[in-house]
Amino acid sequence: MTRLAFLSLWLLVFTIPWQNALVVEAFGTIARLVGVLAFGLTILSVIADGKIRPLSVIQMLIMLFLVWAVLTSAWTISPVSSESRVPTYVQLLLMVWMIWQLTSTPERQRSIVKAFVLGTTVSAIVIIWNRFAGGVALDAGRYQAAGMATNELGYMFALGLAMCCYLAATEQRAWMFWFYASLLGAFQVGVLLTGSRGATVASAVAWLFLPWVFVRLKVYKKGAAVALLAGLVTAALAIVPPTTWQRLGETGTEIQTGSFSRRGPIWQAGWEVFQNNPIAGIGAGAFNASVAGKLVGATAPHNVFLAVGVEMGLVGLALLAGLLLCLFLGCRQLPRFERRLALILMMTWGMASMASNCEYKKETWLVFGLLSVQVGNRLRMGMEVRRSSATIDEKGFAY
Repeated sequence: MTRLAFLSLWLLVFTIPWQNALVVEAFGTIARLVGVLAFGLTILSVIADGKIRPLSVIQMLIMLFLVWAVLTSAWTISPVSSESRVPTYVQLLLMVWMIWQLTSTPERQRSIVKAFVLGTTVSAIVIIWNRFAGGVALDAGRYQAAGMATNELGYMFALGLAMCCYLAATEQRAWMFWFYASLLGAFQVGVLLTGSRGATVASAVAWLFLPWVFVRLKVYKKGAAVALLAGLVTAALAIVPPTTWQRLGETGTEIQTGSFSRRGPIWQAGWEVFQNNPIAGIGAGAFNASVAGKLVGATAPHNVFLAVGVEMGLVGLALLAGLLLCLFLGCRQLPRFERRLALILMMTWGMASMASNCEYKKETWLVFGLLSVQVGNRLRMGMEVRRSSATIDEKGFAY
């Protein structure tokens, strides 16, 4: 039963990068449907095994943050908005728990990473297909895929880049190495086609993992990697339209002027709301409603920390900061290569969080869930070693 439950979790992660492409009536996206199935099978596996993994400190912090997000709906200024957001936080809470319960081994953690990379491959194929098959581009030549918003899709490609580098460096089979290596180009082209400036910067952070991958490769693979990078540049120049390059080229100007793609006024309005409700916030999902009368047009926060501060107050910010700090300190205890991957993933997410409100997105909590499993396992191993050493010392066997 546990293997079946893990397979359903694998399918859930696989659907995340293209979840909006298929909406099932009465359930919502395909990811939500698969998530319900995965949760049911996980409960059955727990009953069959009669065992629930004790939570580590990091899992507890994640649970507290998500539970607090749900509780803020009790005093929300926009019941309608919170009513639609609360089920999302509940689903994220259950997904993180399933990751902890079902992926205790390195093999299963690597398998979950593969699931996300393969799911992102689906979106990469679709967005490149849309570019050449006459798909309708948005303003400034931005392309979508699988019904996903351009910024969110771009950030998933950026996270996929770091994960793909890791899989390529640790893959023993030659044909799978070339498969992952080719996906690096597809994901980067996908980032560029979205026209997302924030995602493009985040993808540059993800590429910082490449030098550590490069030194692990055999000589012939290093030569091939250089050729692949040259091919990536050529492909990007050929596939990405001039209008998209023009948009991306305006990134520096947007930063210098303080506009940040018209995010500046939104951040200012959000800061004013936060000052009026600093402790407990105004309720999950209520940011748009709180600034709607102050702004014209789109009012999404476009910043994780601003969104959390406004909606969940200083309590939510403290829980998020504590979670990030524990993840960072815990990741430093991982083996060298895994530690570098974990830190690059956190940096990539951190860059994405500065220009998007991904605090309630599945990809965010997938990354946090996977990192918390690795860190939690490492801490548990350390505790067991210390406990064993203490037992030996007490019995005098160490002398």
